[in-house]
Amino acid sequence: MKILLFASMFLLFLPFVHANVIVTRESSSTILYGDILEINISIFNNASEDKIINVYEQVQDAVFIKPLQPNYKLSKNEIPYFKWQFNLPAKTIRVISYTIKPLTIGEFRSAPTKVVVDGERYYSEPLKVQVDCIVDGFCSSGENFLNCAEDCSSGRADGVCDSIVDSICDPDCSFDVDCEKKELNFWDKVKLFFENVF
Repeated sequence: MKILLFASMFLLFLPFVHANVIVTRESSSTILYGDILEINISIFNNASEDKIINVYEQVQDAVFIKPLQPNYKLSKNEIPYFKWQFNLPAKTIRVISYTIKPLTIGEFRSAPTKVVVDGERYYSEPLKVQVDCIVDGFCSSGENFLNCAEDCSSGRADGVCDSIVDSICDPDCSFDVDCEKKELNFWDKVKLFFENVF
């Protein structure tokens, strides 16, 4: 059984042993909304000779911190890309770093890093980072009932219709059964106004 397990693991890593270039990408797995995210791309030249390395990194739904802007935008959708080109000596590693600030709460995703060497393409794994809301008692910009229920309670004006039957009329819903159930009196309307404003 142990021999079979060892053979399976060896076969799993065999492509990396013979690959001319190995690409990995690392970052924090969890950050808070508003935090700066540092991403490190490592390129290992496993060949026996120097190589010209071309690195392409797609970055969407984020504010660029360093560098301040992408190198180019691709297609009609204007997808932003970073690009680096450099000579990498044989059997050496180079690490490229950049920083961004994700624009949304939830799972931030980025397509695999693409590296082109001598016409061959190599890829990293896709990037997945959990961006958590800052729980501070305020339903701030970017937060809503779906991504930060701790701050944005049901029925708040947060841009999301939560459709929960809870006797709270959600102002984000075009139709909410809770709005039909009861006519709010003056003091309920004042309370709802202040809850939605603050």
